[in-house]
Order: sequence, then structure tokens, then C-alpha cells
Amino acid sequence: MAHRATLPVSIGCSNAWLSPDNIGGWHGGVIHSEGVGMAWVLLVLAIVAEVVGTLSLKASEGFSRLWPSVAVVVGYAVAFTLLAFALKTLDVGPAYALWAGLGTVGAAVGGWLIFSESLSALTVIGITTVVVGVVAITLGETQT
Repeated sequence: MAHRATLPVSIGCSNAWLSPDNIGGWHGGVIHSEGVGMAWVLLVLAIVAEVVGTLSLKASEGFSRLWPSVAVVVGYAVAFTLLAFALKTLDVGPAYALWAGLGTVGAAVGGWLIFSESLSALTVIGITTVVVGVVAITLGETQT
């Protein structure tokens, strides 16, 4: 059996090792692919990392500021890595709907909170529509 690279992840007080073969639920201190719960956790963390990367992109001012620029690269690298691991277990339709929809909502709300960007009534209606759409896609995929 060939040796595969693993990624150490600290979860609580325990250490878990993420590799392409170990995603999902806990068994013997290792994450395994049969657990769907951990895949959803990884997806949520991927969405958070993507929002951090996106907000850092704004803060980097066209990559002219070092630390926000570093946060862009790290945020997107973490986001896509965690998304890839989550997609080993989750269906791509609802997972991507959550990724895109909640990432959009997170970026809009984060822009409002951090950069004082406007959040008009029409924007709030749009955000609500995105959330309703994400829920519909997720529920629709689970009923097939």
C-alpha cells in the first residue's frame, strides 16, 4: 500500500488526521468516510474559510497589503481542501448550493459589518432568496 500524505487537524483536545481516505465520522481517533456528520462540519468550515478569503481579498486592496493577501491565499487553500474532503461523502448538488449560497450571504453580511458596505432592502430580499433556494436544493436532493 502506497503512503499517502495526511493533514493534522486539531479538533477539541484530540488530534485527527485527514487524508483522502479518512473523512466522515470518528473511529479510533481517525476521521472515516462513512460518517456524514463530519463531512457537513468540514463543509461549514470550508464556507467560513471561503468567506474569510473573500473578505481578505477586499482588505488586501488589490494584493497591496501583505497580511490580508496572505489570508486570501490561506483562506482559499483551506476552503477548497475542506470542500474536496467534504465532497468525498456529500452529494455535490446540495453541498455546492450551501457553499455558493452561504458564501454569498457571508460575504455580503461581512462586507456590511467590516467594511460598512450598504445592505439595502433589495439586498436583504436577495439574501433571503438565496437562503430559501439553498434550503430548497438541499431538501430536494435529500428526497430523491
